[in-house]
Amino acid sequence: MATLQSLIAQLHDDLDVLAESVAGRIRSEVPGYRTVPAMDHNPDVRAHLERIIEGLSSRRPPSVDVIAAARTLGAKRAAQGLSLPELVEAYHVAYREVWRRLLRAAGASTPDLRAELSEEVTHIWMWFQRLAAAAAEAHSTSLRFASATRLELRRRLFDALRISDETEGTGAAAGLGFLPSGDFVAICAGRSAQSDRGDLDGVDAALVAAGLSAAALRQGDRIAVIMQDDHAAVLETIHRTAGPVRIGVGLRRAGIVGAALSLRDAEDGVGLAAATDKDISFDADWLAVILHAARARLAPILSSGERVAADHPPLASTVTAFAQSGYSISAAARTLRIHPNTATYRLDRWCAMTGWDIRTPQGLIASTASASGADRTTEDASER
Repeated sequence: MATLQSLIAQLHDDLDVLAESVAGRIRSEVPGYRTVPAMDHNPDVRAHLERIIEGLSSRRPPSVDVIAAARTLGAKRAAQGLSLPELVEAYHVAYREVWRRLLRAAGASTPDLRAELSEEVTHIWMWFQRLAAAAAEAHSTSLRFASATRLELRRRLFDALRISDETEGTGAAAGLGFLPSGDFVAICAGRSAQSDRGDLDGVDAALVAAGLSAAALRQGDRIAVIMQDDHAAVLETIHRTAGPVRIGVGLRRAGIVGAALSLRDAEDGVGLAAATDKDISFDADWLAVILHAARARLAPILSSGERVAADHPPLASTVTAFAQSGYSISAAARTLRIHPNTATYRLDRWCAMTGWDIRTPQGLIASTASASGADRTTEDASER
């Protein structure tokens, strides 16, 4: 005649089949476990079930060693990227499957055995509850430690990049999972004028959750990002997490020295992005970025042109159109919907009033920099 102990012994005899079934259920019902290799997951499930079956057979609570094993497993799952709810749910699935297996076996024997088994539910649940609690505690502790370590590494990396400390930057980058000798791109994002919604502090966690090779650090109302991954995916994650922001994107550059330069590109770029309320790429807008970043140094040189631009907006708009039209007066005139002679007159007036010849590289750069810094929303019909 079957006994409760014989049912538990049968579980042990069928352990391999049971473990495979439970692991399959977990992987089917808890999506996060699909990222855990089956060759790693299945042995863990088997060892876990074996400890529980031995505990049920001995009717003893979990030992120190068993609790320690659960803690090790919890920390391991945290390192594999599983969330705490997913970890706890896996324990619930395992408990349910073991209980179902025992109930089916008892029902196939005698009603009395099934009644006896129902009295064991507290003991069985105690095992799963204690092991799940130990695993959850270790999981949380591991995540807190990993989060603190990552924060320190992020701070070290960005500090090193700003002072061009290649040795410190190399160590911090490697600690964050980057290839220090590889190519880096920096991004700097600042709040847009339209909204302050979003979570700047959550950008780094979102990048990690997305599995991207990138690290972010908040600095006031801006977030700086260093990446070695898909540009579009990182930008999408930033916008999704931080809300409406303006972006400065640095040039792709090699190594830690290159990462430092790309970070400077991005930080200078986001300054121009904030001023123009549009995203800026250093690759496409490098001259405008450099001029905007150096505006304080260039003020004595450009101030006279900026005054002319502010007092005579049509002259400034013609200079800008000329520069953006391949230095073609006729093309600039078409853009502005004016006669080419009017465009020529305005450009000549600009040169006379500023003393800059827009047909020379230096004169053109000074002219476009001054014109772009002026408010050109007002038209002055007398200048036409």
